[in-house]
Amino acid sequence: MNRDCAITVRHGNARLRSWPADLRTWLTAAEQEELANWRHARRRDAWLAGRWLLKRMLNRAHGGMHPDAGGDGWRTWEVLSSDGQGHGRAPRVLREGRACSCH
Repeated sequence: MNRDCAITVRHGNARLRSWPADLRTWLTAAEQEELANWRHARRRDAWLAGRWLLKRMLNRAHGGMHPDAGGDGWRTWEVLSSDGQGHGRAPRVLREGRACSCH
């Protein structure tokens, strides 16, 4: 998965936040594979925005750091919403490979 995304969330004219263009710094390999299954650019961007927001919330709630600070803190969280064959399912959250009871 080599697609670099630099989407910025905007409210009015104020720039709020954008996620790092290098997806490998904050998405796991399984998440990158899931992203590659989305064919339409708008749906891929929506998927990325959701992952970015969720990982920010999880990191903030659990004392994590911003991905630009380095380290693998953001990749310890994994959010997967498809089964092994690419079919959609309810998202499941894992931290360091262990399922979390997040809703």
